[in-house]
Amino acid sequence: GDSLTHGYGASVQANAWVDLLKPVNVGVPAAQAADVSINVHQFQPWALVPYTILVGSNDVARYRDNTAKQAFYGRCLRSILAWLAHPDKCIPRLAQGTILASGGTWSNAPAPNGTAIHTTDGYAYQTARVAGSRVTVGLVEGDMPQLSSAVRVLVDGVIVAEQPVLVPDVTTFLGATWGNTAWSFGGLSDGPHDVTVQNLDPGKTLHLNYIAGSNQIVTPKILVGTVPRYSDAAYVWSATTLAMTQALNSIVASVVDEFDALDVQLVDTFAAVVPSLHLTPDGVHTDDAGHAAIALAYRQKLAA
Repeated sequence: GDSLTHGYGASVQANAWVDLLKPVNVGVPAAQAADVSINVHQFQPWALVPYTILVGSNDVARYRDNTAKQAFYGRCLRSILAWLAHPDKCIPRLAQGTILASGGTWSNAPAPNGTAIHTTDGYAYQTARVAGSRVTVGLVEGDMPQLSSAVRVLVDGVIVAEQPVLVPDVTTFLGATWGNTAWSFGGLSDGPHDVTVQNLDPGKTLHLNYIAGSNQIVTPKILVGTVPRYSDAAYVWSATTLAMTQALNSIVASVVDEFDALDVQLVDTFAAVVPSLHLTPDGVHTDDAGHAAIALAYRQKLAA
C-alpha cells in the first residue's frame, strides 16, 4: 500500500491500521484455563474483533483424570467464552445492566479481580434482569477455605443450582488458587428473566462477577480450539493418557455448544496436529509445522 498503509499520520506505528489488525497475543507459558480466566477479565471485550482461544494442555498434565478438576476446567473455559461473548451483561460492581435488587453487605473484590463484588453475609443476594434462552452467572471458584460451600442461583424464582464454589486442590502450575468460572442454564424462553445469586454460607465468601443473557445486540466471533494430543512418549513421561486429553476435548465441545446462539465456533486443533509430523522432541509443544497447522485450522474457520 501507500503512506496510509505504511502508517503515515499515526502517532506511533502500533496505531497504524495494519498494525491494529495484527492479533494481540496474550498467551502465557504454563497457563491453565483458570489462569486465562483471570487474565481475560482484566479487559472489556470488543465485539468487532475476533478472539481465538486454545488452552488445556497444562490442565491435562495438572488435573489428569480427576473428574472434579476437569469440570472446574470446563467452568473456567466457559467463563472465558462468556466474558468475551456477552458484551452486554449485568456487572453490579460497575452498575452496568439492569440490577433489580440487592440484599446484604457487598464490597468490591480485591485485586487482581477488578470485576467482582463479594459478600460474607448469609443469604446476601443480587438480582438482575437479562434476556435470552440461556443465562450465565460469572463467579469465582477455587481452593481457598474462605469460599462459600453453598451458592444458590434462581431463575424467575425457581432454584436452578445450589452448590459450592470451594473446589479443593485446583491450584495451577502458575500458583493460582482460584479461577473465574461461569454457571450456565439453558432451555429457557427468550425472557426477560430475573436471575438471583445468593450466598447460603454465613461467614464464607461469594464473589459475583456478572449475570448475562444470550440475547446480545452485537457479539464477537470466538474460535475455540480443542486440546492437541501429546506424542505417545510424552504421555508416558508425563504420566498422562490420550483419554485424559479426549475427556477435556469433550468438555470443550460441550461448552462451545452452549453458545450456539452466539458466534462461538469449535476449531479441531486436536485433528490438525499430527504428533509424528508436528511436535518438538518433548512431544508436547508444536514445531514450526505444527504452528502452521494450527494457524491454518483457525484461518479456515475464521474465513468460513
